Amino acid sequence: MRNPQLLTLVTLTVALSATLALSGCGEANEREAETPASPALPATLFLADAPAGEPQDIAVLAAEAVDGQEVVLQGRIGGRREPFVANRAVMVLTDVNAVTCHAAGDVGCSTPWDYCCVPREQLQGKVASVQVVDETGQPLRTSLQAGGLEPLTQVIVQGVARREAGGDALIIDATNIYVER
Repeated sequence: MRNPQLLTLVTLTVALSATLALSGCGEANEREAETPASPALPATLFLADAPAGEPQDIAVLAAEAVDGQEVVLQGRIGGRREPFVANRAVMVLTDVNAVTCHAAGDVGCSTPWDYCCVPREQLQGKVASVQVVDETGQPLRTSLQAGGLEPLTQVIVQGVARREAGGDALIIDATNIYVER
């Protein structure tokens, strides 16, 4: 092979495959110990006090925020049945003024954070994706639930707004999260 990097990658892949084949059918715990650890959430991500400045509603930012703008927003974790993305530091926030299922009178709803009891058009422009990214701009490969967050928790997020070209979605690259008590 002419590419030394490719040769190194092939050699490492073969060595890893051989190691795994020789390990046989060991216990799951042994296999987990061999798996590289997920990156931890940054130690500075969660704030003890709310960030400075008045947090804006998601509905306002969804209409007005531009790509690269520093923002502080307030929201409630939810907007779909699974508001956290598995193995990624990504979650969905809904505007604090959106009516929850409990507030709408549906006290028997088992997943009130998905807002299934309100018409979907009432949530348009009131939802944002929040992500914690690495130095390349990709979401960390860990869950934000690892930070103790849960559906319907009200948070204030400080970060940078991202707009996909031609898209209406509001994405926030979070630098800080404050959990409201």
